Amino acid sequence: MAPTPAAKIEIVQNLIHHPNYYSLRIRQLVVNETEITELMLSIFSTDRDSGAERADPLGISVGYTKEGKLAALAIADEARCCIIEFNWRSPPPTRQEKMELLQKHVLCRSIGEIYAFDAAQIAMVLWSELGVKVTRAVDIQSALPDSGRKPL
Repeated sequence: MAPTPAAKIEIVQNLIHHPNYYSLRIRQLVVNETEITELMLSIFSTDRDSGAERADPLGISVGYTKEGKLAALAIADEARCCIIEFNWRSPPPTRQEKMELLQKHVLCRSIGEIYAFDAAQIAMVLWSELGVKVTRAVDIQSALPDSGRKPL
């Protein structure tokens, strides 16, 4: 008798779900860490019209240098994406101040989740290399069985 095949689980993930999917243009901004401003990051935490906290989900992802150092952090919501590039050869004297803004407005919002692949690894890198914390993060791969998880 042939063994019963294991149940197959398929997860369909719409990374972009919008009625105007084909004409949707997500605004992109690429900045050096020295160019971070509170206004730039507060769009992810505060509604511009009402001043209320935003609970919208955010997605984050990171890029690494050939040496394995954090090169960039991408932050996205339904309308925009901000990519912050880091300079490890000459870290700016304002890094701590800028990272506090990043933590306040993006990584440690009081409401709204952050979604990422390998969220724990990203949180550890952000803590060990930049000294910033991450709260309310959801690892997208955690929806998969252990055998289906593969670090990116």
